[in-house]
Amino acid sequence: MATAFETLVGIFQEEGIQHHVELDLQLIEASFRGEFGRYRVCFFFEEGEEIFQILVVQPCIVPEGCRPAVGEAINRVNWKIKIGKFEMNHDDGELRYHLANCFPAGTPDPLVVRRLIGTALRASDRYFPAWMSIIYGNELPEVAVECDEGGTWVVDRPE
Repeated sequence: MATAFETLVGIFQEEGIQHHVELDLQLIEASFRGEFGRYRVCFFFEEGEEIFQILVVQPCIVPEGCRPAVGEAINRVNWKIKIGKFEMNHDDGELRYHLANCFPAGTPDPLVVRRLIGTALRASDRYFPAWMSIIYGNELPEVAVECDEGGTWVVDRPE
């Protein structure tokens, strides 16, 4: 029986998604392009804790002066979303979407993993324009987070 990490690697290989594996960290990194940005995504499964995690790093660094407004927008978004959360490092301005799910049986179901990945990517691309409108357009957080749903994903595949 494959380990949870091997299952994750297998999903990426089956889908033809270009990825990088860090065996010692049990980490998979990939790049996905949405309608509004290209996102670096980290996937890992902590075997001992039976938790699968996805981190979608937003393609921007929030300038120091904008961090309070973006922080407010993150709170407004997190209040509305049902799965996952946005996080911002107030020291360096890194912004990411974090989603985690427990797989108590050990090996994650590939269909569930695909759905979790899709959820994380859609949320990231949906709210990226909100962060940009706050940072570069001086938009108020409560106005910025009322962005439209939607978007089209293009999976980066090996050339």
